Amino acid sequence: QDLSTFFRQWLFQAGHPQISITQMPHADTGNLELVLTQVQAVPFDVVLELNLTDDNGTIHPVKVPLTEKITHFSLKDIKKITNIEVDPHTRLLFEQID
Repeated sequence: QDLSTFFRQWLFQAGHPQISITQMPHADTGNLELVLTQVQAVPFDVVLELNLTDDNGTIHPVKVPLTEKITHFSLKDIKKITNIEVDPHTRLLFEQID
């Protein structure tokens, strides 16, 4: 298994992921989009796990691959998210920016 990306970003580069999450409803489709922004200088290549709770109380676990400074993640058939639990199993070293 090639671990060069892991070593490059976690050992040879300073810092850690700093992630901001914004909800953006799409009026034309009725779907919801999450915009995840890595605010640190160099983006990390990681997968961020989220538990999204909708307005009916249903929890939707999702995994969002982050490779760029800004990642758009579309949620079909979900109109409103009432709670976002970020990294519910504490698997990623990161900082959530509000």
